[in-house]
Formats: sequence, C-alpha cells, structure tokens
Amino acid sequence: MKLSIVIPYHKESLNFLKPLLRSLNEQVGIDYNDVEFLFCKDTEEYNELDDYDFSEFENLQGRTRTLVSPFATNPGMSRQLGIDEAKGEYIFFCDADDSLYHVGVFRELIDNINNSHADVYRFEFIEEIGSFFNNDLIYDIKKFNWIWVFAKTYRKQFLIENNICFNPTIRWHEDTYFNLLCQYKKPKTIDINSKAYLWRFNKNSITRINNHEYTFNTIDEYLNAVGKAFIKIQTEYNMNCAIDIIKVINTYYKTLMHPDNRNQPKYEVIEKAYYEFVRRFANNLFDEIPLDIQRVFASLVWVGDRDFLPELSLSSYLKYLKRKYENQ
Repeated sequence: MKLSIVIPYHKESLNFLKPLLRSLNEQVGIDYNDVEFLFCKDTEEYNELDDYDFSEFENLQGRTRTLVSPFATNPGMSRQLGIDEAKGEYIFFCDADDSLYHVGVFRELIDNINNSHADVYRFEFIEEIGSFFNNDLIYDIKKFNWIWVFAKTYRKQFLIENNICFNPTIRWHEDTYFNLLCQYKKPKTIDINSKAYLWRFNKNSITRINNHEYTFNTIDEYLNAVGKAFIKIQTEYNMNCAIDIIKVINTYYKTLMHPDNRNQPKYEVIEKAYYEFVRRFANNLFDEIPLDIQRVFASLVWVGDRDFLPELSLSSYLKYLKRKYENQ
C-alpha cells in the first residue's frame, strides 16, 4: 500500500462530507489499489458513514475503513489512530470539512514518492476565507509551512522511528506539537510546487468560530503545546531548542503588549501562562537578559503591527510579571 488518507471526523453528516469524498474519488492518473481511506471517528454514536456503501464514489468502494476512537480529546488523537492503523507507506491528512484542490494531487504525490522517497512532502494550499456578515468568499494562497498537518504527507516509518505522535493531553494546537517534533528530527523534506488542498470556510470550526476568537484565546494552549514539545526535544531527543524558545517569548511579549489585546476576557489567563512558560524555559530572563540573547531578540522580525511599539521593554515586562505572579 502506497498511501493512507487519514480523515478525522466527529458527527458530520454524509452530505457535509460529500465535497471531500468527491475530491478523493475524482483523482486521475493513479491506481486506486495503492490508496486506502481511513475515517477516524471520535465517538461511538451512530453516523451515516458507519454503514455507507460508497456506491456513489466507486473509486472509494472497498478501500475505506471506519475506525473508532471514542476517547479522543482532540482531532490529533483521531489522526493518531489513523497513523497506528495505516497500511500505507505514507500518510496524508485531510479534515472532514475540506477537500483536495484538483484532480491530480495524488498523482503528483505518488510520482514524487516514487522518485525521491522523502520523509515529508509539503504542498501549498488555498484558504477559503468567509465573511461573518455576508456570503462573500475570498481565497488566500498559503505557502509551505510547518503549522498544520494537512497539505502534507509523512512517511510512516519516519514517524515510528522517531517516536513522533500526537499528544493526548493537548486539546488545541496539536498540529504545532506534532510538526515541531518533525522539524527537530530534520526529515528529508520535498516541497511540491502545487496547490493541493482547499481549507474550506466553516464558521463553526474550532479555528473560526466566534469570529476567530480562537486565535488569541488559545495562546495559553499554544504555549502548553510548544512547551511539551520542547520538553520532549530536550529530554528524549537531547537537542537544544533555545533559539525557538526565545522566538516564542519574543512573539508573545509583543502580542500581550498590544493595546488591542489588553481588554480580551482571557488576557490574564494567557499572561500567566506566558509567565509560566518563561519561568520554565528561561527563568534567568526575569532578572537580566544576557547580551547574546538580546542580540537574538534584536534579530527577530515581528510581523505584527509595524507602527506598534510596546510601552514596556521586554526586560521591564518580565520583571513586572515576576512581581505579579511569583507568589501565586
């Protein structure tokens, strides 16, 4: 088996899944006997897909399996079930509310696999961005990145050999944790110059619900996810990740200092999570920022508001956090 397509889903209806199923069924230039489709459900409740015969999608017939992970706490655990059960040499992740972007995605992927046998293949993808006030949609091209697991393909043996798996204790930003481990193991990575995936607009999805409140309100969860990744990298992989830790500290210092964020309901929760992150990974910064680290901070480019200057220096802000939280 060449390729396992892993699709986590919850209670999505068959009609909701059809755009994805159609895009999987209409791939050209491949032998579908090289591909399997694993639908990983996070509940034991009945779903239309459980006994669906796929007669409408003949290329998927006889090549699908439905796996049940009733104790999954996040989509990552459903994906992990797919990894564990996959028969394919490579694993490609799709989300239930998305679809492949064109009919040649699998052909391009399999051709690249046959020619290079890399550990990771990355595609560009399209983000569909919707308005919460009308039905207008716009489309944004996303370049190769290590943020999401979709639009990527991973060699299963690479994941097994390096003990790269989703963490069951991480509720959000599970992709970040998984891909950070991948990056540090320096996989042979091939970027395929093609837009392979459509991240469809779903205003009720985790990342887009309530006008993207997820972006700020899960920073504490993000710090938790990257923190757990850094611990594993340092202890199990025996690797130094100081530069990436400094990047995280620098990025979220400026985020927390930005006036647009100061009145957010979760501000203090996130600020305390930031304090705990610094205390755990760079406790010496509370007292004095060494000159070499100052140079690293100065070299980092911040992509936020170009006109915004924090009211406190990082050094002053960290001293303030220590006074505020050290006895709590």
